[in-house]
Amino acid sequence: MGDGVVDDPQTGDPLPAAGCGDGVAQGAEPCDGADLRGSLTCTAFDYSGSEAVSCLPTCAAFDLSSCTGPMPTCGNGNAQQREQCDGSDLDGATCVTLGYSSGALSCRATCSFDVTGCTSP
Repeated sequence: MGDGVVDDPQTGDPLPAAGCGDGVAQGAEPCDGADLRGSLTCTAFDYSGSEAVSCLPTCAAFDLSSCTGPMPTCGNGNAQQREQCDGSDLDGATCVTLGYSSGALSCRATCSFDVTGCTSP
């Protein structure tokens, strides 16, 4: 892929990040379990709420589903600045690029990924 994601040679699907699940964010992982590479709250992602950020189980992105108070640009249909998505604009992301095996990725009203439609790897 050229984006640091290692693909399964037989299926072409991205494999989970090396070491994902060991609780230590390393390499291209933005996070791994409770290791968020620092103490992050939603305000670090331009939300007005100060809720804690967590990590997706695939270690591919932060889970911002608990964040409230959308960013100033959220809702205009264009993923920009620190938004993961905006409306139908998923900024090229899919369940597969986030490390899931398949499914339908969607966007929450707060411009964060909704992975409830994704199938675990």
